[in-house]
Amino acid sequence: MEKMISNKYIIYYLLNMAKLKKPKDPFKEIGNFFKKIGDGFKKIEGFFKAIGQFFDFLGKVFISIFSYIICGFKMIITLPLCFKWYSLDILGKTLYSPIGFLFYVTGLKFVEKMIWDLIQQIDCFALSIFGSNLTTTWEGATKQCYSCKITPIPKFPKIKL
Repeated sequence: MEKMISNKYIIYYLLNMAKLKKPKDPFKEIGNFFKKIGDGFKKIEGFFKAIGQFFDFLGKVFISIFSYIICGFKMIITLPLCFKWYSLDILGKTLYSPIGFLFYVTGLKFVEKMIWDLIQQIDCFALSIFGSNLTTTWEGATKQCYSCKITPIPKFPKIKL
């Protein structure tokens, strides 16, 4: 009888053990703990990397704004020297606007291009005869009066934490 009781307890014990969870491996638990600490440091590293990217972006924005300010001062300083070129440019665009509009409305943009190509050929012919042309003068004026080295404003970076 005693043997039956002990067998019943053993069977009961084995059935209950099947329902219970396996005991956790302490080495695996310690490994998971250190893995979580490592993940935390990775997040902190990502945070500092994001701050670095943000300040790099701010530096590029200030460089861009500074280039616009320098360009504006250059335009103001060269205004007396370039006033004649600005005036000629405004006059030419004002006089040509109605003609350009007619070419655009009538769909004859190809004719306009042919006319400008003919003017360029006449200018090259004048260069071969006289040794000078209008485009050379305009290139010098363009470099002095119309060109600026502007740094474009950068796009905001995609920051991942």
